[in-house]
Amino acid sequence: MNNSKLDTSTKHLHLILAEVNSILVGLDRMPKGSPQLYLPIVKYLIIRSCAFWDEVEKQFVKEAQKTSEYPQVEFIVEFLLKTRDGFFPDLRNIRNNVFAHNYRVKLKNYSSIFDLETSYKFPRSAPELAVNIKLMDIFLAAMKYLYPNILNVYSEEIPSLGYVGTGISDSNYTQIIQEIENKVDSFL
Repeated sequence: MNNSKLDTSTKHLHLILAEVNSILVGLDRMPKGSPQLYLPIVKYLIIRSCAFWDEVEKQFVKEAQKTSEYPQVEFIVEFLLKTRDGFFPDLRNIRNNVFAHNYRVKLKNYSSIFDLETSYKFPRSAPELAVNIKLMDIFLAAMKYLYPNILNVYSEEIPSLGYVGTGISDSNYTQIIQEIENKVDSFL
């Protein structure tokens, strides 16, 4: 690929999908009957799948327009999004109104979802999650075919995100929490 922005978008997509797949491996190993863990994981997978498709629509497609493969990219993206939306038409709404934000609907004056009649069609079960994630996998596989040099992007080391320590550790976190609680109590 001779388009560094397309390369960068591909790295983002690859990172998101790798993260989602590693979560699925962990989910598969999780003890059955752990609903208190399952729901937050499902929410996060949905948030990440929306991030994936946002990257596809807002960055990858924009950069792919500069390539001769664009007509095929456009056809594949339209097909996959139509397929996704056929099964899960409310994926973005559930992400925006419930999972990623504060249970409020922006387009309805930030009304609480509890005050509105709402229902969402989104992936809830393991098979539904598998289909949702497989659509992302299929997209990247197709892009690897259309852009053979993409394989070089996938094999590159992803740069560190520059984590800086917080000073919180196993030995001091309870003390830090206690100090914060005491400070807030002093305001009351």
